Amino acid sequence: MIVMATYPLYIVTGMFIWLTNGAILSWIIHFGMTLLATSLLLGHKFMATINFDTSMGLSGMINGNVDRQWAKHHYSKWYKDNFEVSPAFASTGTPDVAPERSVAPAATE
Repeated sequence: MIVMATYPLYIVTGMFIWLTNGAILSWIIHFGMTLLATSLLLGHKFMATINFDTSMGLSGMINGNVDRQWAKHHYSKWYKDNFEVSPAFASTGTPDVAPERSVAPAATE
């Protein structure tokens, strides 16, 4: 989101660097944003591939399924809305959700 939000600034600073023989302030801003974007990109790659707690999200994006407990931990509101019995139906004993499954679909929120 930071890269997309600052995209116009990338264009403006890049044009100043290109057209004014490397205006130093534009170069510093442009380079600083590049360092920030690179660190965010590397952090996302680490979280998606190496970090055990979040790497399951990558397989969920590929095959559409994640572990039920992982989904409950990372997307508790979505999990509650889709898989837990609402209090209105608890007294009747009729669940308002699908039966328990061992794997929950990937969250879309």
